[in-house]
Amino acid sequence: MFERLGPRAAIADAWWPFGPAARLPAYKLYFDIAPEGNTSFASIPIALRDAVVEGVIDRPMRVLAPAFGAGAVAGYAVLRPDPGIVAV
Repeated sequence: MFERLGPRAAIADAWWPFGPAARLPAYKLYFDIAPEGNTSFASIPIALRDAVVEGVIDRPMRVLAPAFGAGAVAGYAVLRPDPGIVAV
């Protein structure tokens, strides 16, 4: 079970249906596209750092981070980041 879903895409509205599919309530979705813009797959580490700085990730937790790159490229990362070792 995932504790957070941190999707990365230019259109955040497209991701709202995935929260219920992953059995996560809307408040556990983390969107952070606005500050940096769409940085493709580099968005995942950027979002992880921002989530630690904002206190969204305040302890080691399982995170599903799907992303879309340029064109039809897509992928995801399943992570258990420890905020104690994330460079801020």
